[in-house]
Amino acid sequence: MVDGTKTWDGNKSETVTATVKLDYPQGQIPSAFLNFISLNMKRKLQSYNTAYTFFRNKESLNKSLKYVISDASTNLQVWNISDAENIQKIETELTGTSMSFGANSSGNTIPEYVLVDVTKSFPTPLYDSGKSIVKNQNLHAIKQTDMVIIAAEAYMPLAEKLAEKHREMQGLTVAVVQPEWIYNEFSSGTPDATAYRRFMKMFYDRATTAEEKPKYLLLFGDGHYNNRQINPKQVLLSYQFVNSINETYSYGTDDYFGFLDDSEGVNLERDVLDIGIGRFPVNSYEQAETVLNKVFDYMDNKDYSSWKNTVIFTADDTGSTDSFCGFSKQADELARYVEQNHSQYMVVKSYMDAFQPTMANGRKIYIGAKQKLMNTLKEGCFLFNYTGHGSPTSMSAEDMMHISTIRQMTFKNLPLWITATCDFGRYDDDQVSAGEEAFLHPQSAAIALFTTTRVVYSSGNQLMNSQFIKNIFAKNADGSHSSLGDIIRKSKVNIAGDGGNKLNFILIGDPAMKLNYPEWEVILDSINGYPVTEATTFNLKALERVTLKGKVTDGNGDPINDFTGTLQSTILDGQQTSQSVIYSNRKEDGNILDANGLARWTFIEYPNIVYKGKNPIQNGQFSFSYTIPKDIAYSKTLGKMNFYASDEVQQKDAAGYFQQYTLSGTADYADDGSGPVIEKLYLNSEAFRSGDKVNETPLLFVRIYDVDGINLTGNGLGHNISFCIDNKPELTYKSLNHLFQPDDGIEGRGTVSFSIPELPAGQHELVFKVWDILNNSSTGIIQFTVVKGFKPNIATLIAAPNPAKESTRFYIDHNRPGEETVLEVEIRVFDLTGRILWSYNHTSPSELSNTYTVDWNLIETGGQKVHPGIYLYQAIVKTKGGKETTQAKKILVL
Repeated sequence: MVDGTKTWDGNKSETVTATVKLDYPQGQIPSAFLNFISLNMKRKLQSYNTAYTFFRNKESLNKSLKYVISDASTNLQVWNISDAENIQKIETELTGTSMSFGANSSGNTIPEYVLVDVTKSFPTPLYDSGKSIVKNQNLHAIKQTDMVIIAAEAYMPLAEKLAEKHREMQGLTVAVVQPEWIYNEFSSGTPDATAYRRFMKMFYDRATTAEEKPKYLLLFGDGHYNNRQINPKQVLLSYQFVNSINETYSYGTDDYFGFLDDSEGVNLERDVLDIGIGRFPVNSYEQAETVLNKVFDYMDNKDYSSWKNTVIFTADDTGSTDSFCGFSKQADELARYVEQNHSQYMVVKSYMDAFQPTMANGRKIYIGAKQKLMNTLKEGCFLFNYTGHGSPTSMSAEDMMHISTIRQMTFKNLPLWITATCDFGRYDDDQVSAGEEAFLHPQSAAIALFTTTRVVYSSGNQLMNSQFIKNIFAKNADGSHSSLGDIIRKSKVNIAGDGGNKLNFILIGDPAMKLNYPEWEVILDSINGYPVTEATTFNLKALERVTLKGKVTDGNGDPINDFTGTLQSTILDGQQTSQSVIYSNRKEDGNILDANGLARWTFIEYPNIVYKGKNPIQNGQFSFSYTIPKDIAYSKTLGKMNFYASDEVQQKDAAGYFQQYTLSGTADYADDGSGPVIEKLYLNSEAFRSGDKVNETPLLFVRIYDVDGINLTGNGLGHNISFCIDNKPELTYKSLNHLFQPDDGIEGRGTVSFSIPELPAGQHELVFKVWDILNNSSTGIIQFTVVKGFKPNIATLIAAPNPAKESTRFYIDHNRPGEETVLEVEIRVFDLTGRILWSYNHTSPSELSNTYTVDWNLIETGGQKVHPGIYLYQAIVKTKGGKETTQAKKILVL
């Protein structure tokens, strides 16, 4: 940037133009934001009939000068204010109306002075009786508390709900306060971010034991880089580093509010975080309420499924001109830590460099890597970790995860996101970042994020990321896991000398919330009757019948004899070696060079499934059998068994693993020569018949069964669950093995559901194919016609119980399941005169199920319970584009 200058002489009025030139490096965004306009000029030194006049001479540095004040009198005084803590009155000489003094300056500071007229009145604050009255308050009287929630007045009811949730579930003491209350007592009523810190420090200083110290601070509201609050949004203040021009040395951090020792708050890069801090970057009551419901759903932990056993690590690709080329290696270092130290988790690896790139619209993309990531998110995972380049709108230049993708997400099982990348969670900007979008998504995406607000650097990212991983999975001395706030606090405390890099990592989410860990353990006792010991390695053969027996134990290894529920098992083939590219001309340890001279390194993964099933657990014990498919890799490398057990009555779950086995050789097995039975094959609804009309994004549903088992290995060429539409390559889906969902307790039977992306209008043919473990196949064929804007249908509408006394539930069976379909479902209740008493409306991506449920407590919209009698209820189902269908029935209220 070059300053524009213009010189103007005289007293006349004229137009003055100054030209400013903006230079920016090639390849960067050619834009700038106006910060301020500064006008500087010299004028005669005199009082100008004001109470005070500040002045200085830029040319006075290291010089002796004489200052002459015109139109002076004995009423004027001169003060040296260069040192705010040591101001000094200057001795002056008055000759007629001319006042003068001499000054010598030294050092690097230009002296600052003020000319004061002692006869003038100084400005005084204006008192507005309507606005300036501060209601009685006393934050200093609040007793020691575990958690503080700072929320704008509009969000107070929601903040109180969250506080009550933590009081009930975790026994925490929680104080909910408005920012204005804090300003009144800690910054003289002036909005000042430091007031938040002083408020928290009050609790910290009063504590006499570690238990009495505050633990968490939640900022219930968005932040902005402009703390002057000229922005119309209701935001909480944020801490902004003074250097905002240079991205390398700029940061916006919430850590400042948690540096609570006496010597802290100045050198933030050195200070030690004392509390866990999180932020809800919400901008409206409706948005805040939606986010809170999403958090409550997660905390209630209603979904007991093996998604809690899965973590995925994703890494950016390597470019030949890249300044850093080790993202995949960094991600795999973290993945291996989990595999080796917390082996009960299934680790999925989606490194972009391990996939063949393709070009689309002039850009390089990694379809395979992105599909693997999206499949894992849709199936559900506990943790999603990304390492690589990024921006406020995307992970990687290849849009591995773009903000537009986040907005379209529909999966229900929400992971914690860790994004070791630049700017992904920049909450203090005018635009909503991708990280914020993931948290603010009404039903999907992320339950919380450890993410970044500014530019960060690879080495510091890896330090931070590795600490996150260690603290997420580590247990406390009492066997419990840490909350999100404790995780980020411990992670930052354990890193020293990282400069400002760690300050740019924040928690978007609730710092007091804990992740939904499986708390107990699944132990495998025997394989085919032989006891499992640390010294024993089993060799299992293709087509061998295998029986596994085991139990559920607590953290001390004692059996949980009253545990009764379901065991979900995933048995994996032997580990395989995959390769990733690193652009380098030198050979590195553990790397090999390919024919193009590019250094490649290898990593281990378990890509193929041998068996996937659900089996009962009775009194803490389980036993089940399966047959190993013919299409194993015969690698003689170690495989892995993953177990997840749930008892939904007790609301308890457990996880476990076993790795001491290999797969090679073939056992004798009688082949029946028949492929799997395709029991059901339809689109959208069981009422579908081949040739029927459907919408543009129908849901494919298939139920399959084979007495020997379904082939899920992915090893045999073409031996996958697959389907093709119209025999077109672009409409061919070669492997749906990961979508197979086994039925409870029935070996070889299960379902496959797949939301087909938008199809063109007209007639189509779908060919579905499935294989059994002996490589016998079966094929199913259906025809259908796609109609654009096809009207939905309500197959069944039921209220139960009916008659109803305390409450009832409405069941709406429709023909528009599938995540590609957005449905608006409305329920209305009328009296017999047609007056609406109660209504419910909800718009969201459709579930994979055909049934939508709505609960009603028999309370009218006005708050009164309906009187006994007969009422009408109506269901309305509407799809995107306005096509709707309705159905009405009667309900008796007792």
